[in-house]
Amino acid sequence: MMQCDSFSKPRFWEIDFMRGLAIVAMIIYHFVFDLTYFGFLPPKIIDNSGWLIFQKIIAGSFICISGLSFDLSHYKGVTWVQIKNRTIILGASAALVSIVTYQFFGKFWVKFGILHCILACSLLSIFVPRLSIMKFLSVLASVIFLYLYVFPLIHIPAKVDFIVRSSYPHLSVDYQPIFPMILIFYFGMLLSRLYFRKGSSFQINNELCALIISRNILIKAGKNSLLIYLFHQPILFGGLTCFVYLLR
Repeated sequence: MMQCDSFSKPRFWEIDFMRGLAIVAMIIYHFVFDLTYFGFLPPKIIDNSGWLIFQKIIAGSFICISGLSFDLSHYKGVTWVQIKNRTIILGASAALVSIVTYQFFGKFWVKFGILHCILACSLLSIFVPRLSIMKFLSVLASVIFLYLYVFPLIHIPAKVDFIVRSSYPHLSVDYQPIFPMILIFYFGMLLSRLYFRKGSSFQINNELCALIISRNILIKAGKNSLLIYLFHQPILFGGLTCFVYLLR
């Protein structure tokens, strides 16, 4: 695995880079969303198909990378302390997102968003990294078959629609049910098995190392993705609120 002096920990820079890209895309999406919320842009912008696809790609990227990281963390053995810490941190963060969005957005609040989904997928997959490749592929094939079986959307009560995407109309600004998103989580785990478990890493020369890795803001953002995820929207929303107030 390629290492640079500025990175003493055995860490894949590509994973942080991918997280950084997802963070930047998320900030762009939320900034445009906020501009429509305050009336600076027409609401139809975030309702068009292209923008909705962009939103799904962002959510899928976070969940896929989470699956990749989860597999790398536990394929040699379940680290229960890490599981406990991850559950506490993600659980508290997800609850915070739900509480804050309920206060600000009412019926559009986040009941089961990206953080909720990542936590649920992680807990449901604790022993999956230790499976043999054949058993893992069997699990993946079963999930794919189940996805094809329940497609299109099914009719279930709204109280349990966090389990599987349903036909119930969703008003939440972030709705990521366990199924089919766990399929994306497993694809991340598959990528880990095929590439990152082998210790492979994209090779670059020493001159580019400092430029692309040590000083690259995307990698730094990827290493602090949860903090940025939690605080970027309050900063954007608060800044626009102050701007609107000053315009009065």
